[in-house]
Amino acid sequence: KEWQKDELLILERNDDWYAGTPALVHSVYRIFAGYPMQMYENGEIDITGVYRGDIDRARDPANALNSHLREGTHHCTTYLGFNVTQPPFHDPKVRRALALALETDKEIEVTLQGLHKRAAGFVPPGMPGHNEWMDPLDFDPRAAKRMLESSSYGGAERLPTIRSYSSDDAIHWAWGKHLSLEVEAVSVYEYSDWLERLDNEEFGVFTWGWCADYLDPQNFLDLLFRSDSSHNKFAYANEKVDNLLNEAAVETNASRRISLYQRAEKMILDDWVAVPLWHDSQFLLVRPYVKGFVSTPIGVPQLQNIHIERQ
Repeated sequence: KEWQKDELLILERNDDWYAGTPALVHSVYRIFAGYPMQMYENGEIDITGVYRGDIDRARDPANALNSHLREGTHHCTTYLGFNVTQPPFHDPKVRRALALALETDKEIEVTLQGLHKRAAGFVPPGMPGHNEWMDPLDFDPRAAKRMLESSSYGGAERLPTIRSYSSDDAIHWAWGKHLSLEVEAVSVYEYSDWLERLDNEEFGVFTWGWCADYLDPQNFLDLLFRSDSSHNKFAYANEKVDNLLNEAAVETNASRRISLYQRAEKMILDDWVAVPLWHDSQFLLVRPYVKGFVSTPIGVPQLQNIHIERQ
């Protein structure tokens, strides 16, 4: 019905929708209108996500927000990515060493307050193709040091300063503490600038994530790691992986198709092009009078089922 860039989006119901006219006449999305939690508590909006700093407050049974809280699965994977053409990340042993030095379990427990699930692969739990038999990467700083010694650099002391475009200070701390590496954390303050530079493959190492658009492993593995994909931010090209992805794309046998994707995922992991860190959880506040709302794992609200029921 209406769209004001970076300000407002109003969706109007389709009276001719095949399953019957939805109850809501319209829904309003306020874009960059303020801090969502504050807007929710001020009665300005009816649904909002809950950020990490507000989770404890929302989970407190003594807080009025607690009865509004919805918790669920979010089919997203946060990962550490490398541009495999940029030194020193062009050496897979360096990439593996950096991965082995991460204390991801501790970061999830302490920094992330245990709110997310440790990832072993890229395809999240609950999605077709998720490999439940894979184990997350172990924290092994001794093996990481040995890996650097056997790399083309011959040891941590010969590596150049790591220029990181990750905002995750726990990662930088781990590399400094366990590998004695010099790390320069680079901040890019404008989000649009960050995205543009990511698209241009300027970042040697970065943290990023991907959330499912639809529930299929193709949406993660093909989009992120196919050599000619526009979402491949790693400058990664592996012909064997491409062949498996091509084969899976046209395979009509469901079990064989899943097997092909899992084989491709294993090869990608073995190339250390990216390190899966955790799968996200979803936290929402929903007004009690908003009925029929269902939080979906891909974050797309089913507006056709919502109605307002005020006392």
